Amino acid sequence: RKSICDCVSMEDENNVVEIRKDTISVTQKKQHQWQSQSKDMLEELRKLPGNLYCVQCGANNPTWASISLGTLFCLECSGKQRGYGVEISFIRSVTMDSWTDDQLEMMHSGGNECFLQACPDKDYFSDGAELYRKQLKAKAKGEEIPTELSEAEKQEIGVLRDQYNQQQERIRKKSTAPDWEPDKSSQNCNQCNTKFTLTKRRHHCRKCGQLVCGKCAPASNTIPLPQFGFPEPVRCCLRCFTPPGYKPKV
Repeated sequence: RKSICDCVSMEDENNVVEIRKDTISVTQKKQHQWQSQSKDMLEELRKLPGNLYCVQCGANNPTWASISLGTLFCLECSGKQRGYGVEISFIRSVTMDSWTDDQLEMMHSGGNECFLQACPDKDYFSDGAELYRKQLKAKAKGEEIPTELSEAEKQEIGVLRDQYNQQQERIRKKSTAPDWEPDKSSQNCNQCNTKFTLTKRRHHCRKCGQLVCGKCAPASNTIPLPQFGFPEPVRCCLRCFTPPGYKPKV
């Protein structure tokens, strides 16, 4: 029996090779065309007042954009903007992402200097910043430009601000190591009230910082806490971490 490969003629193989070459050529042409368009787009955006520098930190030659704000950012500041959420700042790369005509119109309707005049404090969750976003969007669409926010819109931006602040507080608590209770602050375990002695020594839980006894923080009860600078397993109390299947000693 002949295999499929045996049935393919030399002419067919040559045709396949030519098709692949044509495909690669078309792909390379499109890539070159896109790179040229991205470069032209970046040059156009940098002509707007203030756009030679990152609107947040002032770094040279920013290549990331917030379409919501019509501004340019450096790589580091664009990452922070992403953390605010797309309702506050929708981030795109000028050199790597594809853009719609509406998005380009938003950018040409704004600019770093325009944003700074409207929001000199750079508070992206303020009523002023929200009004600016709506004004920019209306300007880009050729609609009537609003002059103030409605009460409902103020409430909406307030909710987003509170949600972001709560998120940052959770991150802060997770990434900040607790203060340890001073050794002399207590003669008893902070959890079970057992008196510390020469045989019942005091220990610090690396997660909550409390003074605890060996029963409340067994030597084997360890976990890594990289957020506190402990990449290797360290001792924790059973309140902060209880291993699966743990059975307390009676």
